[in-house]
Parts: sequence; structure tokens; C-alpha cells
Amino acid sequence: MSCYDEDLASRLPPGVPGSITGLDSAISSGGLLTLPSQSEQRRKGGEAQPQPEKPNSSQTERDRTSNLSRQRGIAQESHSPRRPAEVKRPVPGMRIGTRRLLLRPFFSSDACSLYAHLCSPGIQRYSLFGVGSLVEARNYIAYTIQSMKEMEWIKWFAIVAKESSTLVGGCSIICRPPHFEAEIGCWIGEREWNHGYGTEATRALIEYGFEAMRTHRIFATCRPGNIPSIRALVKSGMKKEAFLRENIMIRGKWENSVLFSVLEQDWRKARQTGQITRSTYGVPEGCS
Repeated sequence: MSCYDEDLASRLPPGVPGSITGLDSAISSGGLLTLPSQSEQRRKGGEAQPQPEKPNSSQTERDRTSNLSRQRGIAQESHSPRRPAEVKRPVPGMRIGTRRLLLRPFFSSDACSLYAHLCSPGIQRYSLFGVGSLVEARNYIAYTIQSMKEMEWIKWFAIVAKESSTLVGGCSIICRPPHFEAEIGCWIGEREWNHGYGTEATRALIEYGFEAMRTHRIFATCRPGNIPSIRALVKSGMKKEAFLRENIMIRGKWENSVLFSVLEQDWRKARQTGQITRSTYGVPEGCS
């Protein structure tokens, strides 16, 4: 497995970071403005109080039923998983564990291993970005750490082999909150190919996107000639959706892409039928 698209930040729509935060602020600060009733106004003005009319029993029962139905509707809406205010948001620093891998944030100590992986010819062949020096590797790590602090809907993970505790790759997931859609990207170092790490990490990202980020659709793109990445995406339950002609420029040359995607209902059905097994263990840290 080499890599499928990892440079996702350049395609983010402007203004997205504040979309959920702004709605949350509006919901949390919203309230009802209570105006004085006519009886209160009459009391303040010294006017005589009219005798209240005796309510009709049938009308009272209809009002009570209407109020109960309206309250039930509000309760059901507030528990909807698609309501932005209710979406679980993982905190920076969380980790995802699979059978052989640990997906965690990048550390500054990963710079040497990151540089060694990303400067290899196998990665450079299909990767959208490159690291030409150790300084650039450190800058890349600093960018991932800072972006996760500022934008809760984007996550960058270092992929670490549990057995050796070594860095074997990297991956990311970017959620577009208004549409409940996420894009994933992953790369595995050339020295670590043919171990199934790419498929294992991709399955964990998809599971994380649906379970923790509550997305409805997850997609990824890769180059048509990147057969290992295509296999990893298909094995993870994604389906080919489109062939994109010269949609992206890589090192001065227009390249084609293949678009893969999976919907939440299709992924859950595949889980129930055993076509896809659970890839992560326990609840990821920061997702209560």
C-alpha cells in the first residue's frame, strides 16, 4: 500500500470552521422572551379584572393532547443523531487502537521517521505532498498539531505498529459538518508495504467517522494506477463512485483520480452481515 489522498486541507470550503460552533453558540445562548400578559397590564393600570371564563372540558383535553404531542416531537428532535449540537466531538490527543496498529497524534519526535518515509520514491510516486528535508517534516508535524487545536472537525493520525512501536504511516479524516460528510486519506511507508496496514488503518478511520464523528458519507480518492490503495479501499467496504478526469495537479502535471465512497447504512449492513468486522477496540479516548 502506498497512499491515497492525504493533502485534504487545500480542498476545504471557506468558512466551514465556524459553522457548527456558531450554531452551538446560538442554541446554548437562545431563550424565550416573556411578555407581560393583558391581565398583568390591567393590574398595573388599575383596571378592573374580568372574571375568567370557565374552560370547556373537551377543549381542555384537546389542548392537553396537542401539548403532549408537541413535547414528544421536541424530545425526539433533540435526540436525533443528525442534530449538530448533539454530535460527539473527540478531543485532540485521542487514540484509536486496532489489532496491530495504534492511531495517535503526531509527536515532534516522529520527524526523523516521517522524513525517511515520505522521501522514498514509492511514496513520492502517488503522494500529493512531499517532505524534502527534516525541517519540512517538523513543520508538517507542527501543522497537524496546530490544526487539530483550532479545528475540531479535522484529525491527523500517525500510524504506529504496536509490536515495534515504530511509525509506519499516517492518515487523516476531515469532516464537513453541514453535510455530515468526511474525506479520509492514508499513506503507508514503502518499507511497510504488503502487511495489510493500509486496509487496517482505513477500516479504523471509516469506523471512527461513522461512530465518533457521526458522518453520513465517507469518501476517498486515489490515482488510477495506485492498485494497492484501491484494494485497501474496496476491502474496507468502499465502492467506486466516479472517475475524475485531470481533477488534480501533482508536481506540475494534471492527474486523474478514482473516487470511492461508503454510506453509513451500507457500512452498518456490511457489519451486520459479517462482510466487515469491527476494526477498533473499545471506545476511542475522548469519545464518551
